Amino acid sequence: MLPRNLHRLTVIGLIFFILGLIGVAYALYTLYTGPRPADPELMRSLMIAAGMQLTGYVLLNRNRWRIMFGKRK
Repeated sequence: MLPRNLHRLTVIGLIFFILGLIGVAYALYTLYTGPRPADPELMRSLMIAAGMQLTGYVLLNRNRWRIMFGKRK
């Protein structure tokens, strides 16, 4: 499937999901290898990255949930 054929929200969801996944991986790596594991800035970045990933997941699966809950196009 070409990216031109995808809906705009699906493309945004894919971008958010990938960036969120990278952000979560980086934040967890930094938390476990950094000198100060209880740094509040790292926890904040972890929560923001997790929020981005969740938003991307919701946007990617919006059609599946629309069908599940009975809302038609």
